[in-house]
Amino acid sequence: MSFWLQYLNGKLDSSSRLNDNQFPITKRDVIAGNTKTYEQGFNATTRVADGYEEFKNYLKQQAEDFKKNAVQVIKDYGPKAMELLYKGSGPYKDGVPQSYPDISIENMLNTAREELQKVRSKTIARPELTPQFLEFITRAGLTQWKGDFKSAIQHEVKQKIIEKILEPDGAWEKQLINPIKDFINQCKRFADSLETLSNFYKSAGSSLDAQSYEQFRDASQTGNCVNLCDNANVYGWVKENIQRKINAIHLNDVKQNIVNSFIENTVDWVSDVEGKTRKVFDEVMAKVVNLEAELVAQRQLH
Repeated sequence: MSFWLQYLNGKLDSSSRLNDNQFPITKRDVIAGNTKTYEQGFNATTRVADGYEEFKNYLKQQAEDFKKNAVQVIKDYGPKAMELLYKGSGPYKDGVPQSYPDISIENMLNTAREELQKVRSKTIARPELTPQFLEFITRAGLTQWKGDFKSAIQHEVKQKIIEKILEPDGAWEKQLINPIKDFINQCKRFADSLETLSNFYKSAGSSLDAQSYEQFRDASQTGNCVNLCDNANVYGWVKENIQRKINAIHLNDVKQNIVNSFIENTVDWVSDVEGKTRKVFDEVMAKVVNLEAELVAQRQLH
């Protein structure tokens, strides 16, 4: 089901719904064209103002819900997945990127805007006072006329709400599109930061993958590596303790903590300040390692 049908269409209906009209009107009033007072009884102007605020706040909530729902996607598939979902892109096949327009978030948003514009351009005319209609009024009473008249006024309210929502730099852009686009860009930068940090620490710790102290000593002279072990015994002790730390860490906990940190401290993760992203990454990893160590110690005590 589309974003328009599942979320926006129903909310637009409720935001433009008119209350029952308490003003009386008779057949004679309708036939004479005295419908202004009855029309005012719908308080359409107030409904436009209130309905606009309701729909605007709903758009804002949709953007916030989008970010919340993205957490699990990022944890399971990485932040790069959000960029791919937004564009409806997939991996390359035979040198050509795969395209999935049906699941593209960008396409869903564009389609929803197009549907709003269709409602805005659609005309639901007020009942015309033709001779045939006046004859119908005389025979059938006011019920049909009242229903048609209210439907027309309600549609006009809906159109005015949409007009305000879709104004240039209006609520559609400010409350929904821009926040989602900004978040997608942040996810892209988050992915780039994680890749950079991963490469850095892979280089920094690569010497500990050595099978002997001699290999470790030689490897630690290159790249980002620093040799803090001056003999084989120290090297063995360091490697054993590091491996114990690694074994105590649960990967899902690492992923969850990193994603939570990104959501809570997005500015730090996408910062251009040198060392800022690495600092927040190190803090998250230190927290995870220490927490796991505490859990292991508690289990040993019991």
